Amino acid sequence: MRNNANHSRRGFTVIELLIICVVIAIIASIALPNMRYSNKAANEASAISSMRAIVAAEETYRLNHTPQQYAVLSQLKTAGLIHPALGSGAKSGYTFITFGIPTAQTYAFISQPQADRGNRYYYVDQTGVIRVNNGDVASPTSHPVD
Repeated sequence: MRNNANHSRRGFTVIELLIICVVIAIIASIALPNMRYSNKAANEASAISSMRAIVAAEETYRLNHTPQQYAVLSQLKTAGLIHPALGSGAKSGYTFITFGIPTAQTYAFISQPQADRGNRYYYVDQTGVIRVNNGDVASPTSHPVD
C-alpha cells in the first residue's frame, strides 16, 4: 500500500489561481481602453483614405463620361472605381453619404461614424479638400485634414 504522507501533491492552490485572475483583470483593464482608441483611430484613417478614393473615382468618372458629370456612390461602384463596400455606403465603421445631387461641376460627400466607431466626421467636395469636424457633421467650412 502507498503512503500518502510521503507523496507530494502538484498543482495550483486556490489562492494562486485568484492571484493570477486578479493580475489578468488588471492587465485587461489597462489594455481595453487603448484597444478601443486604436480601433477608432484606424477607422478614422480608413475614412480619410476612402474619401481620397472617392475624389479620385469622381475625377475618373467625370473624365470618362459624356457629357462630363460627377456620380453618386452607387454609380462609382458600378463603374468599378471604388470598393464595393464603399459603394454600398458603409466601410470600416463609417457611413458615406452623397451630399446633394452631383452635377457636371460639383459633388459632395460626407462620412459619419457608426455607433461609437469613431469621433470625427468628414466632408469632401469637387475641390478635393477633405474637411474634418469633431463630434458633429463636417461641412465646407470645417477645418481641412492635415
